[in-house]
Amino acid sequence: MAEIYHALGLNMHQPLGNLIALHNSDESWEAKQILWCYDRPIRMLEGYEDVARLHIGISGTLLKQLEDPAISETFDDVVDVEDLLDRYKL
Repeated sequence: MAEIYHALGLNMHQPLGNLIALHNSDESWEAKQILWCYDRPIRMLEGYEDVARLHIGISGTLLKQLEDPAISETFDDVVDVEDLLDRYKL
């Protein structure tokens, strides 16, 4: 029987300034949910590197926000943003 390969890909994006705008709005819970969604894939796949690969694209506007120290400070009770970025570098 022939081997079957499957590639899973995700594209992550946020409009520039959206995370802080949501945080400062009446819907601040949405910003937390968004950050958890960015953190979840890499956490769920750790330890399965020998089984599969995940292809991830992170838009420049999202990366710029995640690299901003103000974002790390604002959301430090939700996600360790620096750790999140380090884990995606693998």
